[in-house]
Amino acid sequence: MKTFFSNIAKTKKGKVQLLTMALSTLLAVIFTIILIVFGAQQCKYGSAYKFEMNTMGYSVSEEITLNENGTATSVGVTGTDVMTATAQYFISDGKLFIKGQGSTEYKLFGKISYYEIKVTVDGYTMSLQCEDTITAKNVCITFLVLSLVAIASMIAWILIEKYLKNRKPATQNVVSTPTDNNEKETAQTETKEETVEEPKEVEKETTSTDTSAKE
Repeated sequence: MKTFFSNIAKTKKGKVQLLTMALSTLLAVIFTIILIVFGAQQCKYGSAYKFEMNTMGYSVSEEITLNENGTATSVGVTGTDVMTATAQYFISDGKLFIKGQGSTEYKLFGKISYYEIKVTVDGYTMSLQCEDTITAKNVCITFLVLSLVAIASMIAWILIEKYLKNRKPATQNVVSTPTDNNEKETAQTETKEETVEEPKEVEKETTSTDTSAKE
C-alpha cells in the first residue's frame, strides 16, 4: 500500500489526488467528532426549544429555554393568549423533570436531547425542536457527506487511471493470426517464383542468339 501511494505521489496529478484525499479525510473526521460531541450533550443551554402548530387558522406554540443555573423559562401562545412561566428543572438519563411555581415535586416533562424535547400528553407526542442545534447538525452532515464523496471520487479516479494504464500494453501488442501468416507465405512463394522465371527468359534469349550466330 505504501508503494502504491508513493508511485502516485511521483506525478503532479497524483499529488493533487492524494492532497484532496487527505484534506477530505481530515474534514470527515472533524465533522464526525463534532456530531458525536453534539449527541453526547444532554441539552442545549440558552437556546429555545420550540413547537408550533397551525390548525384552521388557530395557532398554538410552546417555547422552553433551559439555563445553566437550573431554571427554565417557558412561553406558551394559544391564539392571542400569551403565558410566561419560570420553573426549576433537572435532567436524568435523557429525561427532563420540571418543578413549577407553587409545586413541591418535580414532574416528568419529556425526553430531551441536544436537538429536541419530546413531550407526551394524553397519548399525543409533541416535539419541541432547537433550531440552532438542528441547523448546526445539518451543516455538519452536509460537509461530512461532501467529504466522503470527495474521497470516493479520488479513489475511483486513481483506480480507473490504473486500469486504463495496465490495459494499454495489452492492446498495443498485436498477435499475428494464421491468416496473416498464410498471406505472408503466399507472398514469399510468389516472389520466389518470379525470381526463378527470370533466368529462363535469359536462357531463351541466349539460345536464340547462339542459333543466329551459327547461321
